[in-house]
Amino acid sequence: MNKNLQQYITLDQSYFFDIDEVYCGSEIIVQRLVNYDLYQKIHSEECKNYTQQELCECYDKAIQTEQVVLDKGGYIIDNSFFYGEFCVGDLGLLDGECKLRSKVNKSIFDLTFIKGVAVKGCVKEQEVVISRFYLEDRIFTVEGFKLGRLVTKQVVHFDLEIDKNTIFYSYYEDESIESIENNINQTHKVYYHNGHIQRIKDILNERTQFFNNKGVLTEEFFVEKGYRCSLTYQDGVLTDKTCIGEEDEYFYFYKEGKLDFYEVLDKATDTTSVYKSSGELVQQDSLIQLGFTS
Repeated sequence: MNKNLQQYITLDQSYFFDIDEVYCGSEIIVQRLVNYDLYQKIHSEECKNYTQQELCECYDKAIQTEQVVLDKGGYIIDNSFFYGEFCVGDLGLLDGECKLRSKVNKSIFDLTFIKGVAVKGCVKEQEVVISRFYLEDRIFTVEGFKLGRLVTKQVVHFDLEIDKNTIFYSYYEDESIESIENNINQTHKVYYHNGHIQRIKDILNERTQFFNNKGVLTEEFFVEKGYRCSLTYQDGVLTDKTCIGEEDEYFYFYKEGKLDFYEVLDKATDTTSVYKSSGELVQQDSLIQLGFTS
């Protein structure tokens, strides 16, 4: 806390600010409940005989709030949810260090504000850090911890479109990367415990790739020009490819990564045509000619 301030002013219990807004990268506004007496009443035994309509009407009035601009100085907030100290700087904005204790679960919030915006902080339970965050150049990073180890990380780019501005990370027990879900470029990556890539899913391009535990490509699936295609690799070298469409199916076969020959199945006629890699037709059969009928 800012110990240069000689005195803190204790606010009554109607004052609060939304702690969840800390994670939004915007200014934290001090507010107060306009009808705090009514707010207390609806949480008491007095209202237990109210009708549902009466409760709704009371609740709507009880939660009415107004923004408050406090004078420069230090303040103590003490309401039903939090107790703590914070400072207000110029322009009535939160500034400097702030420490809050939750009355719900006893967690401690250590926050640092600059011009009303929380730029860094951590949350502790029983003196153990469970969450830590920082804000830099409109990029917000929050890390989650379990038993002292990093388990998750979330990076939010506030200047990008909502729902397309976040990257999620998860970690193994040794804090090596387990997965990355990137909502910005719409890719999801999963890693083996040894650090090699296991799977890449490209949502925008409808492509999924699988790798062995050495990070070598083994399979690939994608959609191309209306065809659902699958590729198989051996030691990272392409061996075959299948593309299935509504009217026909293509089967490609490779030697040492180069196209050897391919087959085309015409679903309308049940005819299979075999071609050399050059495109020359070498064989054509139908299921009817082979004696197979449905």
